[in-house]
Amino acid sequence: MNTETLEFPVIAEVVETPRPVITIDTLRTTALAPLSAVEQGIAKLKAEHGSTDYDITTPHGYRLATTRRHAVRLVRYEVPKVVKAKRAELKDISEAVQTEGDRIIAALRAIEDPHDALITAEDERKAAEKKAREEAEAAAKAERDRIEAERVAKHRANIDVIRSYLTRAQGLPAERIESGIKMLSTVPVDGFEEFADEARAAHLETLTAMTALHRATLAREQEAARLEAQRIENERIAAEQKAEADRLAAERAELKRQADELARLQAEAMARQQREEAARLRAEQKDERKAQEFTEGQESQQVLKAEPKTADATDREPPAATGPDGGPMGAGQAAAAAPAGEVTARHIPRVSSKTRRQLEVIAIAKQFGKVTNDGCLFTVDELDALIQHIQKA
Repeated sequence: MNTETLEFPVIAEVVETPRPVITIDTLRTTALAPLSAVEQGIAKLKAEHGSTDYDITTPHGYRLATTRRHAVRLVRYEVPKVVKAKRAELKDISEAVQTEGDRIIAALRAIEDPHDALITAEDERKAAEKKAREEAEAAAKAERDRIEAERVAKHRANIDVIRSYLTRAQGLPAERIESGIKMLSTVPVDGFEEFADEARAAHLETLTAMTALHRATLAREQEAARLEAQRIENERIAAEQKAEADRLAAERAELKRQADELARLQAEAMARQQREEAARLRAEQKDERKAQEFTEGQESQQVLKAEPKTADATDREPPAATGPDGGPMGAGQAAAAAPAGEVTARHIPRVSSKTRRQLEVIAIAKQFGKVTNDGCLFTVDELDALIQHIQKA
């Protein structure tokens, strides 16, 4: 017998012959004969294949364990076949055969199981080692992938940072955009590995766009500053013009007030003069009537004496004060003697020092043109006449 196979007793083919009367014991013995032969060979199997004095971790030891297990397993695999055959032949003793078979199997497994346990443990160890290697390789690959992804993401993020300079510069003043251009100019574009070309292109494009944005923003700010300065200047000029207009309006209002005051004083003076002149004329007329009555009384007494010599004095000369119609000249007639719309110095009464000062102020108003356009009562020529009257006074 070699190490690859195990000699197994050949079970002779049963030739049907008339069955002799046999007992149960004989049947048992006969049925168990093949198993008994196997049992007799168990000691030899154990002696040849029962030892586990090999190193299962070595290839030689592993092969030796496999061979010994195979040698025993071949015999063990045949036992169920024999049992099945005998149970078919001997149903009555099937339990005995099964029990015996189980016993023999147990005996065989006692030889086989140590090898199987070692082999199973070794297989499990190798499987665990393989699994650990695969997991380690997977973890290492995952770590490499993670590191690679982080490297790529870092380069992408840095390129995005370069491009973000333009986005952040939108809406900023030109001074800050210029600072951003200076900062971007100092950003290094080396160290991007396979992304170096993309990084340099992004850097150049962003700098170019920011420069154009700076020029446009600066021009817009300068124009805005110019417009603001123009607005401030316009407001200043408008304020000055308004102040000057207000001053001139105040002066015109003051001149008009003074002119109105002068006109009022003039009207009062003229009215007073007219009243006085009328009173004087009435007194003179009264005196004249009294004188005339006295004269007529005297003349009536002398008429008889000197009637041819008398003459009507009224036929020879008019009264001392007559108007254009031959009657007495009153205040109204004196005022009518002057041309209409013109007042000269000879018609101006003497006025107070306050009115004189007002006339002096009005004289200065001649510098502004026709005073009558601003609501006063006099033309420039009339003002000259008033001033000359004040100087004579």
